[in-house]
Amino acid sequence: MQFRGSPCSHMPLWVKKASKYYGPNTDKTTLDEIVQFCDKYITTRFPSSTEDNELHNLIKDVQTHSRGHSKSCLKFHNTICRFDFPRPVARRTFICEPFKPENGQCKKRIQRAKNIKINKCDYE
Repeated sequence: MQFRGSPCSHMPLWVKKASKYYGPNTDKTTLDEIVQFCDKYITTRFPSSTEDNELHNLIKDVQTHSRGHSKSCLKFHNTICRFDFPRPVARRTFICEPFKPENGQCKKRIQRAKNIKINKCDYE
């Protein structure tokens, strides 16, 4: 979570000798290389308070979405966050690409994703 007025940077980075993503036309070998690169340098690990109390509290305070942090997340709903948090954690790194409508499965997959989102809210 980022507070209003906090410094923020959104930027592309060029990394020497890194594989390049070419959209849906990227071959499987290159996709695998990109995933391995991401796994090497990016983590979603949340250390326990006994392991690293300072980092644990920092992540908990500023990187964890909770309904108590802002009134805006419930602005149009009474119980469900309008930003779709909390989001499920992926078990592995993957590159998410848009559905290809020509395969006939697009509508089924979109409906399945909506059902998963609805069912997820039942457990909160």
